[in-house]
Amino acid sequence: MKTLYRYLPLVLLVPKNSRLNSAEELWKQDKIEETLISLPPYEAIPKHFQQGLSRLDIDWFPRIEVTSLALIETYVENGYGIGLSVAVPRPRRSPKIRALPLEGFLPVTLAALWPAAFAFAAFIADRTNFDAEFLKSVWISAIPALVGAAAASCFVTPQWAQRVWTGWLLIVPIGGLVVLGYSLKQYFLR
Repeated sequence: MKTLYRYLPLVLLVPKNSRLNSAEELWKQDKIEETLISLPPYEAIPKHFQQGLSRLDIDWFPRIEVTSLALIETYVENGYGIGLSVAVPRPRRSPKIRALPLEGFLPVTLAALWPAAFAFAAFIADRTNFDAEFLKSVWISAIPALVGAAAASCFVTPQWAQRVWTGWLLIVPIGGLVVLGYSLKQYFLR
């Protein structure tokens, strides 16, 4: 399973015709009057942004909260304010907006699991609510036993097998009794 990490720097999105050329121009204002459009405050992007603002001793809180980065771009395109986003690597952004990098702000870390991990997680999630009939199948115990026996016969040296043979003489019958007891449980517990 492979995990990919990407560090996405924070940016402010402004309309193409905005007079702002850098975020520092905003920080120089006594009070920032522009409307900030952002994700909800519990998301990583606004948290990193507010931490960076507090280091600069600036108060600027969102007036419009939306649920996705695409909505932030739409609101900025339509002139509702300045959007807080990340520099997402993609072919092109809307021609109606520009991105102003936020120097000195911590980037957001994005971690993505390889797609096989999602399939495995979905399989495990499906099995957590399994039916008890699933456990009564002979194949549930036969397949791992067959695989284990094949692996043992291929990878265990004869000298090692001779040394543990006496231990197996006790383990196998005890294991058989446990399986027998489990299968007969329905007759003893009524």
